[in-house]
Amino acid sequence: MPNFKRVQLYSPIIFGSYIHMIKGNFKIAEKQLLQALNDRKEEYKIEDDVKSKRSGHILYCLGNVVSKDRPFEGSEYFHRSLKVFQQTGSDFDLDLAQCCYKLAQYYLQEESSDTATQMIDKAIEIFSHYKYFEPHHARALWVKSQIMSQTGDCKGAHAMEIEALEILRGHVSGDREWSTALSLEDLDQLVPVWDR
Repeated sequence: MPNFKRVQLYSPIIFGSYIHMIKGNFKIAEKQLLQALNDRKEEYKIEDDVKSKRSGHILYCLGNVVSKDRPFEGSEYFHRSLKVFQQTGSDFDLDLAQCCYKLAQYYLQEESSDTATQMIDKAIEIFSHYKYFEPHHARALWVKSQIMSQTGDCKGAHAMEIEALEILRGHVSGDREWSTALSLEDLDQLVPVWDR
């Protein structure tokens, strides 16, 4: 194909990586995404591309894939994608919210409550502005409740869970009963697979 460049395969590589991730082919997905980053590096002669949302999306996908394969090892990629989205988007960029949400989970596991709170508060702020992203907003509130529990604020944590439940009521069928015993797996079912 004349004038073909590997960087033109951006969308097929992104969506192909999610298909591999769903099938459990994490190493294949990781290899394809790393190759896509390398292709961009070679094509544009930039070592660490922080000016292109496409690079940010590839890094975010890498974070997801690596996290599924090796839990809590994908934070490097989420940090790098956050840096890209901070430079390429607005203060209310949904990509920024997704990165903050993922990083809040990492910091929660590391018991770095202050940083986790900063990250999740930014995600909540952004998600709350978008009606279509109410399930994402509810998930972020749930993570905030976990952070609050970790710091001993059980009353605040319970209030966050109740707020998340109120948001969820509009997104589940009437026959499903939600209790305050929410899990991340429950909430993940309400968002697209690439956001989990």
